[in-house]
Amino acid sequence: MLQKILQLIAYHLRSDKNVSLRFLEKIPVFGTQSAHLARARYSLQALLREQLAIDVMSTAYEELYGGIAENKVSPGALLAYELCENAVGDAICRELEDMCESYLADMRGLLLRQKHGEKGILRTDGSANIFFIRNVFKSLDIVRLVWSQAGWKITAHSIGTLLPRDTVIFARNHASSPP
Repeated sequence: MLQKILQLIAYHLRSDKNVSLRFLEKIPVFGTQSAHLARARYSLQALLREQLAIDVMSTAYEELYGGIAENKVSPGALLAYELCENAVGDAICRELEDMCESYLADMRGLLLRQKHGEKGILRTDGSANIFFIRNVFKSLDIVRLVWSQAGWKITAHSIGTLLPRDTVIFARNHASSPP
């Protein structure tokens, strides 16, 4: 019996199976006017200067993303999806193909629209908002935003992290056509 349960768990954690995503909406994003060092716009101090309510910013996030030199980001659109079942981050990226990756500028833009957890595009009910963003080592990782009464929690996680159902995934639409 235990072996059957372990096999079932292993199947659900496989990163090669299809991922069930439900499209929510297409969100316009503004991009940036020029290249910049991430630390200048996305560090704890920079976000607090923008008057964002920040509860926690993980050390991993600051180490993995603080030293990035982000090039100019063109205006475009983010596609929001809801995860319909638990899935591993890399399996979600495979499912979304070339639309998986987004930018720190995209994440910041959405945060600035909901500085104090107001209702909006980002979930503020305690569920996770996920962005797949390249870190300082050029590897794709997960940046997770969660709202609590104390403010936004911003953390970084490995692409192999298991994400729970009802998580919202934000992916950049690099094509002009809808999903």
